[in-house]
Amino acid sequence: MLVNMEALLSSGGPETDVLVGPLQYGLDPQGSYVTGRRQSTTFSNVNSASPDGVKTITINCGSASEWLDPSTILLSMLITETSGLGLALWPATPGAECLINRLQVRLGSTLVEDIQDFGKLSHIMHQYSMSPQKRLDQSILGFGTQAAAVDGSYFLSGQHEAKTIAAGASKRVYMKFDLSGLFSQPKWLPLFALGGQGCQLQLDLMPAKQAVILSDGATNYSEKYNLTDIRLLADMCSLNGELQESFNAALLNGTSLKISTRSWECLTNYLPADSGGNFDIAISKNYTRLATLFAVFNQNPPADDGTKVKVVNTNYFPTAHVEDFSYALHLGSRRIPDNDVRGTSEAWYRLQQALGVYGSLAHSTSVDEASYTSDTFMLSTDCERMPMVSASGENLSTGQTIFLKVKGMGTTSADVPRQCRVCAHFEQIISISDTVVDVFT
Repeated sequence: MLVNMEALLSSGGPETDVLVGPLQYGLDPQGSYVTGRRQSTTFSNVNSASPDGVKTITINCGSASEWLDPSTILLSMLITETSGLGLALWPATPGAECLINRLQVRLGSTLVEDIQDFGKLSHIMHQYSMSPQKRLDQSILGFGTQAAAVDGSYFLSGQHEAKTIAAGASKRVYMKFDLSGLFSQPKWLPLFALGGQGCQLQLDLMPAKQAVILSDGATNYSEKYNLTDIRLLADMCSLNGELQESFNAALLNGTSLKISTRSWECLTNYLPADSGGNFDIAISKNYTRLATLFAVFNQNPPADDGTKVKVVNTNYFPTAHVEDFSYALHLGSRRIPDNDVRGTSEAWYRLQQALGVYGSLAHSTSVDEASYTSDTFMLSTDCERMPMVSASGENLSTGQTIFLKVKGMGTTSADVPRQCRVCAHFEQIISISDTVVDVFT
């Protein structure tokens, strides 16, 4: 076998040889056509926003000649505790995502992304796509993370709690848009082709009772705050005249610039108390390419009863039923997988596959087993034929009946879930023509 392999390698010929770095004496690739990079600041349309006042923040980022680098986009806000009662403010998550309920992104006047439950979904995906240390690094942009209460270990999911803001004090917080498919892809955005509106972000604030913790035992906290000095930080790039003119001419001649992205849609379903833990969740959407389907569960919205539990920072699973639980996704006559996923251990395996971390030695989550089978549970189904390859998701554009069928998730009205949020990760193509933007999903 060794001889055969050596013969196979030798038969490759010179065309398979690639010079190693120390023998490559040519110049490295250059980008002299980029003539400038400007670190820009764009202010919002409102001076102040709060759950009790202006609840929508809009930022229009435009330019007559520049390109926007989406990887550099960062939201900046100054948050101030305003109750006047001498109470500290305790955000529900270390990141600033708990303040935001909905994100809408428009190019020109065309809506290209609309993510409901943005704060909850962002928090979930941070837990499942980042190691504990990466979450700590990320939280520095937001409210920061308190010292771990148990053994100094941040691996346990419950040990990532936000720092408080003192009564009457202010803190500058920043937020990345990790969930946005448009801002997570590498293509620069041609602002000059989007008309006067450019790239518009619209953020709807979360109600205060869901965004912050009101009490913990006998200690009360504030629910009053304002957001001021709201600005978007991003890099704007300029090209040399010749290359820029080639893009302008192409657009004027009817050529379109196409951007392939993956976006999110969250659908909330309310479940009956007498389900016995067995229920079907209908999904009435016709995605051309569905990449992955996630689902998280909650019981009735938690009351403000002296706990830190909020919908934005907590999922639900009846821990006593880790072996009874099963599920499958039905797409018309097809089901994924062929047989039901049984138990939370297999659900964890399927989830790691869908997240793309199962085969990696370098990437991990920050979720421990006890948390996964109690307050951090999420299930998933990977619908891609070739993961991480464009346009390989399931074609559901022909009107198939779609159901997520769940069994054994509790037994009585006291332990069955009452809410299910289905989070669909789907592929779409954004086509940018001269002042016209189309979205194909």
